[in-house]
Amino acid sequence: MFTTVPENETWLSTRQAARVLGISEWSLRRYANAETGFLLEGKHFKKGRYRTSKTAWHMELVKEAMEHQGYLFFSEQK
Repeated sequence: MFTTVPENETWLSTRQAARVLGISEWSLRRYANAETGFLLEGKHFKKGRYRTSKTAWHMELVKEAMEHQGYLFFSEQK
C-alpha cells in the first residue's frame, strides 16, 4: 500500500536539511539521537528500510522543534 505525502510537506535528505538549517550533518544526526536528542523518529525524520538507506527530514517540523529549543533562524535577504 502506498501513502502519499501532502504537497505542503517538505522532506529533505540529511545533506540538504543541514544546509537549509545552517548546521552540520553531524549536528542534525546528534539532535535525532534516540537517547540524547530532541528530534523524534516518525515525526521529525524517517529512516529508510535498510541500515544504509538515507534519512528524510520533515523540514517544517524540524525547524519548529529547533526553534522550541532556542535556535534562531533568519530569513534570507536578496
